[in-house]
Amino acid sequence: MNVFKRIDLKSGGKMGIVVPRTNEMSSSFSISSEGRDVLPRVYEGGLALWECALDLVSFMDESNVSFVRKDSNVLELGCGFGLPGVWAMMRGCARCVFQDLNADVLASATTQHVFANMNASVFSSRKCSLVAGDWFDEALLKLIRSESTRDDGTYDLIITAETLYTPALVSRLFFMLENLLSKSNDQSVAIVASKRYYFGSGLGGGTSLLMSMCDEKTSKLSAKVVRVLEDGASNIREVLLIRRR
Repeated sequence: MNVFKRIDLKSGGKMGIVVPRTNEMSSSFSISSEGRDVLPRVYEGGLALWECALDLVSFMDESNVSFVRKDSNVLELGCGFGLPGVWAMMRGCARCVFQDLNADVLASATTQHVFANMNASVFSSRKCSLVAGDWFDEALLKLIRSESTRDDGTYDLIITAETLYTPALVSRLFFMLENLLSKSNDQSVAIVASKRYYFGSGLGGGTSLLMSMCDEKTSKLSAKVVRVLEDGASNIREVLLIRRR
């Protein structure tokens, strides 16, 4: 395993980042080697290290709020490398479920990051699991529910980064949060790190659209911007905290 970078955590220790074994991936992923970041509902960028994933890790690690407890069920949606989920496991959550569109991404990228930062026994001990599937497939929601250790199939902490680049994805994430964020735990929270707006043909999503959906009177969720990152040269990035009303 080629660990090419280690990032310092303010809470102590380091997190290793590795190079995915792209040569072992199926031919369906030739898209990633052709310089394409995304091919909707085929390849969603899971082999790239996206800056918002690091924003999410940094926010949770630096926060005075403890988002992870020993009994926490954690879900990372659209995980790719899975760094935010790995961070939650390093903090001692009861279980972390990693979801990505592609099984190959889970096998070659997510799993490597779990192994680089955790003991391999986390898989045999059921401390984490991997779920592949399309957000727009109703069967995925049932599968994710079945992986939770909570009786109602919900999660105490849901995390996701760089997954809001189209309005359709924003709407679907909103739906999934309404259905998967715990109702019985008043401390349950979703943390979303993304760009405020995604410019470009076929894009147009972002945190601003998700905020507006949460602000609707009929919404069961409320959202708050807790971190803004801007350098004057690239898209403004934000971290949102989302809770049940």
